[in-house]
Amino acid sequence: MSGLARIMVYGNLTSDPETKKVNTGKNVTLFSVAVNHRFGFSESSEDVSYFDVEAWEKQGEYCESRLKKGNPVIVWGRMKQERWKSSDGTSRQKMKIVAEDVRLLEREKSESKNEEREQRKAA
Repeated sequence: MSGLARIMVYGNLTSDPETKKVNTGKNVTLFSVAVNHRFGFSESSEDVSYFDVEAWEKQGEYCESRLKKGNPVIVWGRMKQERWKSSDGTSRQKMKIVAEDVRLLEREKSESKNEEREQRKAA
């Protein structure tokens, strides 16, 4: 019986997506999503989790052409564990999301207005 490792995250891109060609000739687009967590009763009780995402071929093309740093997104996908040996021989591992669907969300109106004001001030 095979297992299931699906995930959905809602957060903001930490940088612009970057596309690379791998040895097989396929393109993979890489980006990271930051997810803010509030816990407890205090608004100052907040934590941030960062998720590395890889999107392949057409999904990756969409991500590279439409997504920019700071964009709010929802990513649906499966978890993938990468394992390797570092240069000093230490075993390393990292979890990634392999995106099956990525959706660019609209910013809340108050966020958009604040950004517009900041851009006008900088100009």
